Amino acid sequence: MQNLTFNLDRFNTTYGFAEKLQTEFTNTQVYYNGNETMVQLTSRALHYITTENEISSRHGDFLVSSANATIPTQLSAQVLYEIPLEQNGGTWISGIHYTRSAKLPRVIVTAHCLTTYNTRHTTVDTPVAYSLDGGTSIGIISSLKDLIQHFLDYGGSQHTPVNAIPPIWVASPEPGSFSVVGSFIQSNCAGLEQYMISDLLLNKFNQSVLLSSSCLSTKTCTVAAFWEPSQHELAAASGSWVVRTGSLLNSGHGLPKTTRPISADFDSISGLNDPSFGTMLSKGLQGDSTRLAAALATVFSEIPWKEQIQSASGHEPYTVIEIVLTRLGYGYEMSSTPTRLSLAVVMAYCIFAVGYITYMLSSGRTSTAWSSATEIIVLAMQSKRSEHLCHVSAGINSIETYQEPVGIRVGDRNHLELVFEHDQSNQLRKLRKVRVNKAY
Repeated sequence: MQNLTFNLDRFNTTYGFAEKLQTEFTNTQVYYNGNETMVQLTSRALHYITTENEISSRHGDFLVSSANATIPTQLSAQVLYEIPLEQNGGTWISGIHYTRSAKLPRVIVTAHCLTTYNTRHTTVDTPVAYSLDGGTSIGIISSLKDLIQHFLDYGGSQHTPVNAIPPIWVASPEPGSFSVVGSFIQSNCAGLEQYMISDLLLNKFNQSVLLSSSCLSTKTCTVAAFWEPSQHELAAASGSWVVRTGSLLNSGHGLPKTTRPISADFDSISGLNDPSFGTMLSKGLQGDSTRLAAALATVFSEIPWKEQIQSASGHEPYTVIEIVLTRLGYGYEMSSTPTRLSLAVVMAYCIFAVGYITYMLSSGRTSTAWSSATEIIVLAMQSKRSEHLCHVSAGINSIETYQEPVGIRVGDRNHLELVFEHDQSNQLRKLRKVRVNKAY
């Protein structure tokens, strides 16, 4: 990655980390490290999770402060905000609640920073400990002398004051690791500003220098950055548009298999090699890993992209980004079993109704008789009393009574009455079927 920068003053002003950091927090701000003019800056949600773990090893007792941080990329914010709503153009309409979402890569930064409990004296030959990728084991990266030599080999000056040594970034010696170890040499005594690196090394390392650990110490942080596909969402929050991503896993649970490591030269990122960057990490007793992970997340999230989207008429392949627009409101879906059963009953009734209408239209027969309960009661009152039913005058207490087949027949005196199919007395009577288009 090229053309990446970190603006320390803007970062400290925008993200005011409290003295005691929360284990999980989301900070929504408009932030950009670069200095060039942007067409539109949209608020992006910085999300981080922190943990602490005490480790005892043969190298000493340490407190490992771990953090995972993520923030939507500037690319995702511009894609979701600046691309028109419709093919022929369009703008955001105030008062309408909707969200725009797209699946794009997001950056995840993990950081593990060591705090030693040891109070022993430190020499330039003392091994420098660092955290392995999991944050649960300790390794040795090199000595303080080797770190300073690395700084000199990459353009550093021996005339650099001891209290102004910039952060030193080296690749993690852990096998198979994509991490980078940052070493922050901290000066805690006012008298050290008169000494240079050459004084510390005493002319090409011909002897060790004994220094009090309270005056000079080395803090190491193991950092790694990854790309992970994630759902990005642009929605209104507190009167402004905010871009958010999905949930973030705790650093103790590892990273998803869909992540891809980010390879970057930390020495080429302006702002990360300033001594004040290490000073920022030393603010307070907690939060060094959180500040580091959040700072690097803002850096890697600002991938340059062209403001003008050219026509894909050439031979160069273009990345297809699918944007989903969701408007909030009331809807109905067939998701539950009761809903599906209800729809099945409604559909069956509709089929029966359509079939009956088709029958009436094809046969030409229809009737409005006995279309209400009152008409059925009047017909029953005119019917002959049946001995087939017993003990029903005060109520019906048997389901078999409801199962009796009932029909309408023409009686002896040419009037209609209700009769029961299983009534034996009907066989002694001359009952006839009802004729169509005849008055009774």
